[in-house]
Amino acid sequence: MNNLKDIVDSINAGNYGVSTWRKLPTTATVAGTWFDLSMSSGNPIPQYYASSPLVGVAMGKSDLGVNYAAGSSTQSTYLKSITAMTTAASINSTLILLDYLMFYPFTDDGTLDEQILSGSPTRYTDGKGVQMMAISVAGRTGGQKFTVKYTNQDGVEGRITPIHTQYPAAVTGNIATTNAAVGIPFSNLTGPFLTLQQGDTGVRRIESITMNGVDVGLMTLVLVKPVGTINHFGASPIEKCFISNTGLLLHPIHSNAYLNFIIYANANLSGSAWHGILETFWK
Repeated sequence: MNNLKDIVDSINAGNYGVSTWRKLPTTATVAGTWFDLSMSSGNPIPQYYASSPLVGVAMGKSDLGVNYAAGSSTQSTYLKSITAMTTAASINSTLILLDYLMFYPFTDDGTLDEQILSGSPTRYTDGKGVQMMAISVAGRTGGQKFTVKYTNQDGVEGRITPIHTQYPAAVTGNIATTNAAVGIPFSNLTGPFLTLQQGDTGVRRIESITMNGVDVGLMTLVLVKPVGTINHFGASPIEKCFISNTGLLLHPIHSNAYLNFIIYANANLSGSAWHGILETFWK
């Protein structure tokens, strides 16, 4: 939807909802790395990617992510705005709202064998814009490298990521490939998502993961579709309106989406409560 009159008419007709969220990380995170707030306490309740190893689990609204308001199955829902604030004035951050599509739990750092994964998501099945995250769910020594095999947005199987390196910190919920240290491979500096093979723009499913060195620890691979990003500075509430601030660059939200946040911060997040509002509308 890119017609301002249609948007205003929908909101004026009451096709509009407001929901709140509050997350409180309790693990000592490392400044300059990305962290998965879906595993932190608060509202919505935490989830821990606990399921049978290597078997993909589809995620949906019934898994109790951010309780956003949405229209009927015949209507299209869009993100109107995100508001965020924190109790810690010294923490500057970037938050990305994600639709979590599927997770592949408990990949093992302790084997060099190719670990075959099963399952495909039920939303964004064309893979366009879908990204992969590697979440640490059990500590490691760190520094080991790995690659992931996947099917790309065109349905081409057997695509392989560049080599990624794990961050040497035992932080549950940390995105394992992000690292603020100097001298790490460039691929680790591109953000929270795994770098895809050249020419690819999305992922339909994850096929396998292969460690290039043995370590202890476990990761969970997660397929996500980015929905919206907000930058936060200081203790005052920050609002980003996707109608007025992005030139009507509106992000659709599936009716069964599991929504939650990842965060990049310049300081340890432990004990810092994050509060916010999510506004949606539909037509």
